[in-house]
Amino acid sequence: TYREKVIGPTQEVANPFRHLEKDDKEAFKAHVENGRRVYYQNCFYCHGDDLDGAGHFAHGFNPPPANFQDPGIIPNFQESFFFWRISKGGPGLPPAATPWDSAMPVWEDHLTEEEIWDVILFLSEYTGYRPRTFGEAAH
Repeated sequence: TYREKVIGPTQEVANPFRHLEKDDKEAFKAHVENGRRVYYQNCFYCHGDDLDGAGHFAHGFNPPPANFQDPGIIPNFQESFFFWRISKGGPGLPPAATPWDSAMPVWEDHLTEEEIWDVILFLSEYTGYRPRTFGEAAH
């Protein structure tokens, strides 16, 4: 869910702007640029200028913020996971959710759906790592 709107099962949720990478490169670039803008207005404080988890506030968190430069992060998850994590954050997860717990705040109250998807596109473009799709094994 996003703001109580049912989006769908994880395996069926896809970034609605990913297809623009092939279908409309200029529109895709605009979404990536918007994602960059949103990231540097909201996310870099924890995740860092270089998306390496070494932001100004990172030292105060345990576990630390995700390092998107780590090749074990983006390629091992679907974009729907990143959408869920960004929109819902980490607080309030049950103990069984470890290692998925984090200090990640809830962003669905502050960012639009489009902004969240755009940040995900930016993360992928900046690092060069592609999120996996449902049913695809991580490489």
